[in-house]
Amino acid sequence: MNRVMDAIDAMPERQGKAIRMYHFDGMKLREIAQELDISVALVHKLIADGVKICMQIRKEEP
Repeated sequence: MNRVMDAIDAMPERQGKAIRMYHFDGMKLREIAQELDISVALVHKLIADGVKICMQIRKEEP
C-alpha cells in the first residue's frame, strides 16, 4: 500500500488531489470538478488514469 500512496504522491498535483478527494474523502465527481475548476469529464479521466497506474503498481508487488 505504501508504494501505491507513493505513486499517488508522485502524480501531477491535480491528479493526486482528484484521486484523494474521490477515494479517500468520498467526494462526487462534480464536487471535485468544482473544487479543481475543471470539467467532470476531466476529473473522470484523471481518476481513471491514476487508478490504472495504482493497479499496475499493486500487480508488481511481491
